[in-house]
This record gives sequence, C-alpha cells and structure tokens, in this order.
Amino acid sequence: MLRASRLMALMLLVVAHLDCYQSSFPMEATPSLPIDPALLRTWRCLPVHDDSAVMITVSRASASVYAVEFEAPGDPPEQYEAYATQVGKATVLNVRDPRAAKPWTFAKYELRGPNSLTISLLAEGGLPETLTTPAALRQALEGPAATYETLCHCRSIPRPSAPR
Repeated sequence: MLRASRLMALMLLVVAHLDCYQSSFPMEATPSLPIDPALLRTWRCLPVHDDSAVMITVSRASASVYAVEFEAPGDPPEQYEAYATQVGKATVLNVRDPRAAKPWTFAKYELRGPNSLTISLLAEGGLPETLTTPAALRQALEGPAATYETLCHCRSIPRPSAPR
C-alpha cells in the first residue's frame, strides 16, 4: 500500500519501484517564487507503478508556500509543505515532510492543460550524498546528474458548486 510519507518524500515515490533523493535542507531557506494558482485544487493521482488512486490537495499556506495534503485509501491524511525555486529554466518544488529525518525532497510538475498534472521526483542515484550546503545542492541540480522520475499522473477533481 502506498504511504503518504513515501509519496512527497519519494513528493509530494512508489515504495518498491522508485527511490528519491532526500536532503537535510532545502535548496533555498526561504521561498523565492510565488505559488502557481493552477496547482491549487484537489487532484486524483495514479502512481506510475501502482493502480491505487491517491488524492492530493494543494492549497495556499502563504503567498509563496503550498500546503499539501496527501490521502491514500485506508490511511489518515498526511500534511506536507512545499515551495518553488528556480533552477536554471526549470521550477523545482522543495517539499518538506515534517516527520522524516531528512525532510526535504525535490519535485517537478508539468501541467498538461487545465485539469492534468504530472509529478516527477528527483531520483536518488545521480547526486552525491555528500552535498552539505544549499548552494552545492543547487549546483548539482543544475548539472546533468540530476534526473527526475515520473511519480504519478493526476486529474483535477471538479470543485463542488456553491449551494443555491
């Protein structure tokens, strides 16, 4: 069964199939980009290596920080926070799992139209484990060793209409 702590820290990885890079620190200590309003919704996601749908709700925690709730069937919802950093031409999310020893992982997302989202996580194998500063991490992420693995494909859930 998928566990939320593995999704955002795998994200926002499917346990037996993907390994993600985890860090003791984010790329930037404070957010530098505003939130993307297109992410602010509930998503029904199908992991690449599993057929159990999960729900990810992304809301605004502040002008530049996302509150992310992950819910797998049969498990209580788990909470994460994320914020965006510009890395070269790409936007990378710094995702924090407050329960993890190394709480930070890094994700990219691609919106494919107004209702479709793909989430990819930074793969574990390409980066050295000896990165000790945010600047060294950023430099490594700008290089060719930084590879991302697709975690899941998502469709937005229509927002309920206001009662009339």
